[in-house]
Amino acid sequence: MLCLKDFILSKGCTNNGKVPKSGLWLENLEGISVKNAAQIADNHQSGAQLIQEKIDFAGQLVLEDARAMLLKEFATSETKEAALIGVLEPELGYYDPENADKGVYIEKRYSTLGQIVIDSLTVLADTTVTDKVITVSDGINPQEFKVNLEAGVPTEVEVNYKGITDWVTVKWNTSDISPAASSIRKSITRGFCGYCGNSDAPIFIKGINGSNRGYSSYGIQVHMQLACSMEKAFCHLLDDLKFAMLYKVGILILKEWQSSSRLNFLSIHSDEWLQYKLPEWEELTYPQHLKSGLMNISTYLDKMDSRCFQKDGWKYDETTG
Repeated sequence: MLCLKDFILSKGCTNNGKVPKSGLWLENLEGISVKNAAQIADNHQSGAQLIQEKIDFAGQLVLEDARAMLLKEFATSETKEAALIGVLEPELGYYDPENADKGVYIEKRYSTLGQIVIDSLTVLADTTVTDKVITVSDGINPQEFKVNLEAGVPTEVEVNYKGITDWVTVKWNTSDISPAASSIRKSITRGFCGYCGNSDAPIFIKGINGSNRGYSSYGIQVHMQLACSMEKAFCHLLDDLKFAMLYKVGILILKEWQSSSRLNFLSIHSDEWLQYKLPEWEELTYPQHLKSGLMNISTYLDKMDSRCFQKDGWKYDETTG
């Protein structure tokens, strides 16, 4: 997760003048330092590398622990709604080939924690061609998918693309194909609306024809979800969980110390100190900081994005496009 970058740092590492975003250094934990970590790292890893590995892993573990606690508080903390964008209408004919990128534009609105997920596509053209490229992009991370088309036969394309911005496009160049007529106005939505004129709809869609916008998806049907991203929620709450993060890193390092096969690990502290400190951090200190960090979180999450987090479940927009 990008939000974890430089969140916790060690004074013993080369930080190029950076300070930790959390304001916490690894050395705030007694007995933990790069020098000590180097003594328990294996022969293929430096102390700094070991620490960074544990910081990254700690973020994932704290996220999962926070998710488990939130599930007790909310009816659902990670709801997903599905939609089928664009209805293929070959009975209305096919478009002539044209050197333009055509397809679908999908934008999420009013959903801070929402994430556009493209599960798969169904494409249809009156053309037989191999390795036809379809590009899915959120403006930052474009991905290409190749498909073999058979004239008049719908073809499924597995995608599993997760956008990290507020919008995603699905396009193909139609210079060598005749895409089927298709309508975004007939998109099938559950819980949110496409082109329906509802200003509060969390999903807005348009057809793409070069630089123009319209109501056709040009032979592309998009199977998508509006997912609630726990990672985004976690990043928003990270400052409240910074002490939980710090101690989770410490716990991972102490466990590495405990399992170390290197004889000099005892030079850090006595074995008795380890046997006392590890359960203290793991069973008392870390749970206390995690609980206090999440204590008043339910009201905050509901205000942040009530479509994703609320005690009564998802708030539906019954209008369909």
